[in-house]
Amino acid sequence: MTTQALAAPCAAPAHDPTRPYQLLAPAEPSSIRVAREFAGVVLEATGHLLLVDDARLCVSDVVSNVVQHAGAAQLAVQITDCGDRVLFEVRDDNPALRPHLCPAPGRARDEGGRGLLLVRELSSACGLHLVWDGLVVVGKCLWFEFDGAQGADGRDL
Repeated sequence: MTTQALAAPCAAPAHDPTRPYQLLAPAEPSSIRVAREFAGVVLEATGHLLLVDDARLCVSDVVSNVVQHAGAAQLAVQITDCGDRVLFEVRDDNPALRPHLCPAPGRARDEGGRGLLLVRELSSACGLHLVWDGLVVVGKCLWFEFDGAQGADGRDL
């Protein structure tokens, strides 16, 4: 009988803080939950535990807008850990229908109409840009970011 020594396991590669994590999904209702869970898992894996709740809410609202209003076939959620901040991008393949801020609904029990207002209030910055493929606009991207030192209640740590 021969005995062999096992080599030490390979060390896990160091986390690359500028590597984006991306989820591609159809623009359908089941993708909202998947995108929300994806955001939570990425933030937990990258050590941004205090951002999980606010980020999941914002991703859920933006993806919901794509599913309900964009008239898109597909969407992509990209999360980039930039060290001092975390950038979220939600892209879809329909550049024609663009999101816009609506005044808050008049009654507290009204559903809808608050998503982009929440994103603007919870994030440290947000915006919209068109996605180009050469000379042709092929989609749009709503982005928002959180300061990496921002707590779940929006206050700096």
